[in-house]
Amino acid sequence: MSADRSLRLRADAALNVGYEDRTPFGSPHGHGPELSVRHAFALLVDALEAGHEPLTATADAAGLLHRLAQQPAFGALSTPHPDGWQVRPEVLYPDPARNRPGLLTVARPDTDYVVRARLPRAFWPDAHDLIASLACDALHPDQRRRLRPELQEFVALMEREQLLEPAEAADASRRGGPNADFVFVGHNTVAVRSATTVALVDPLLVARSIHNPPGYQPLQLRELGPPDVVAITHAHPDHFDPASLLRMPRSTTLVVPWIERESLLSVDLARRARELGFEDVRALRWGECCTVGDLRITAYPFYGEQPTDSQWLHQEIRNQGCTYRIDTPSTSAVFLADSGRDHLGDARQMALQARRADGPVDVVFGGYRGWLTYPVQLLASSVARYFLFVPPDLWQCRMTMMATPDMALDIAERWGAKVLVPYADGGAPWYSRLGLGPSYEDPASEVPGFDLFPERVLDASRQRSATGPGTAIGSPVSVVVLRPGQGLRCSEQTEVVEVVEVDEHRWPTLR
Repeated sequence: MSADRSLRLRADAALNVGYEDRTPFGSPHGHGPELSVRHAFALLVDALEAGHEPLTATADAAGLLHRLAQQPAFGALSTPHPDGWQVRPEVLYPDPARNRPGLLTVARPDTDYVVRARLPRAFWPDAHDLIASLACDALHPDQRRRLRPELQEFVALMEREQLLEPAEAADASRRGGPNADFVFVGHNTVAVRSATTVALVDPLLVARSIHNPPGYQPLQLRELGPPDVVAITHAHPDHFDPASLLRMPRSTTLVVPWIERESLLSVDLARRARELGFEDVRALRWGECCTVGDLRITAYPFYGEQPTDSQWLHQEIRNQGCTYRIDTPSTSAVFLADSGRDHLGDARQMALQARRADGPVDVVFGGYRGWLTYPVQLLASSVARYFLFVPPDLWQCRMTMMATPDMALDIAERWGAKVLVPYADGGAPWYSRLGLGPSYEDPASEVPGFDLFPERVLDASRQRSATGPGTAIGSPVSVVVLRPGQGLRCSEQTEVVEVVEVDEHRWPTLR
């Protein structure tokens, strides 16, 4: 390609930000804690891999705990305590300065084309500007000539590996996406738009692939348009994805939960966002709000998706997050993500209190997967670190980590919503290939109590209708199942909602 042509990132190019983790046991922003915890609880991991049932593997909790205490790997993480053990302070609070972004990878997953760049700390804002230009609009020749020499070389390598394309030859941009109040990008990602302002919640942007159904591909940022504000509910990697954030201009406002101190369960999102170069980062405590354009964002408590649904060891730290309410001049919505209940509170009661204080909302985007699990099963999950906080007397007690379909309906009713959109559990083939949500490959399948089809919320709504002598009572909340790429348009009175289709992202018959 000529250096005199404008370039942009191919829609089938994927990004990844690699962190250099020099903490001894693992930083919260990475997979190091999972490796350390699985090593420390190897006796239980071996029992799981051998096919033992969870109750069998934990039946002799006292005996297992005694054996675990003799293991050096377990002693490296904790010390004996009457409640079972006490996690060492250096494990609970890894030094955030010892885990920094270091490696930027651009690849086309369906090919062998890949480029990697190891970037010093000072380079990340400039690299961010470069990626945002390539992803949102185009990298113009004059911009390219002003790049650091190292980044000019990076662009040349991306050209050579066919990761870039001429901007004028790319598919026509939709510039703003479908004409809708809400656009469901997929999994946890939703775009909220008013006449003047666009917000993006928990962006997890996925590259296109030849393995997706013909005519059905993930929405790209250039189709949605760059947001004015991004709201991150919590720090798990399917909600806080640095690679997706790099695609957005550094001037984009980021709204994140306020974190007093980074811990094994909570990433300091404000600090991490600034490391990537973001200039306007707003950390909200529960009950605080901020305004961006004509959007008002209010932060409420985030309950659930904790080490247990009751109490746990070291309750001074938790998976800190926010439930957000976003108001536009014409409508409003709440984003629950993975919240549910824990010993501090219940999302149902929180919804009722919020409605009494701030009024009802029109739409609730509600997680519904439940994640019913025995604690030992956490060792095989993406949050194995949680097991380090589970008291031994709960090892044989199944937990509900997130809201179930019925609980999602309860929350929407208490918030006075007209519409509940089930979300936060995949929703398309490209998510199930990442291990997110039920499978939409042929044949489609779900895992009861863990990864459910969103239609299960429709089932719960139908079952909610009570019949008796002369009565028939149903939920006042309408359940609308949106597919990734579809939008929701509300009337002025929000009595009627319309599902908006996008021609290039039309849901095929997958199940």
